[in-house]
Amino acid sequence: MVAYVTRMWNWRAVLLITSFLLTGCTVSGVDVEQERASGLAGELLDGHSFGQTFAPQYDGLYRIDLYTATYARDNTHPVIFRVCPAPACGSGEEADLARLEIPSAEISNSGPTVITFPPLAGTAGQTLYFSIESPGSVLGDAITIYRNETDVYPGGQMVVDGQPTQGDVAFIAYTKETFTLADVWNDFTSRASQDRPFFTFYGALLALLLAATVAALVWPSRRSAADTRDAQSDPIAEKET
Repeated sequence: MVAYVTRMWNWRAVLLITSFLLTGCTVSGVDVEQERASGLAGELLDGHSFGQTFAPQYDGLYRIDLYTATYARDNTHPVIFRVCPAPACGSGEEADLARLEIPSAEISNSGPTVITFPPLAGTAGQTLYFSIESPGSVLGDAITIYRNETDVYPGGQMVVDGQPTQGDVAFIAYTKETFTLADVWNDFTSRASQDRPFFTFYGALLALLLAATVAALVWPSRRSAADTRDAQSDPIAEKET
């Protein structure tokens, strides 16, 4: 029974490792964070827009937490959210990297509105721009965003009606990347060619991990087999049986 359970866990470990090698692993997290705010930007009315330029460090931009406010009322007009290459979005949708229509009921009051979309490739190091507008909104029936009146984020700036302005929008940008075996190998060879001490350390670490994996898979089954042979050859065990 012990040997059977050990074999089952060994096969599960092999399947887990194989799955990682074939599909890789996904890593997500905060990429750009600018949460400082000195006040509100004013009501977002029909024909106007608020936006921000920013530069993600990694590929796979998939989420923006935008600090919004509803003035504690039930506004009725949806909000259009867009992500485009900087400096601004055009009048059409062809340049949009992401475009969503957010119902007014989903806009957070005095907190972050979480906006997600399919991960965008090739965003690392690129200057991007996101904007919001709300067609049909009028005074008393409109949302707004939090902003800082002075520039506190060096990687971009606030944009009002397509024109850069002083200050920054309060927001957080998230990226998500999937690393495959090929990505790991390419990174390894690239760094190894530039840094021999790193190559030596990394190679020793990989060898240690490989040896530990093999030992974890092989040693329990060999020990179980040895215990079985000892039990079969033990005279006392034979007499008791």
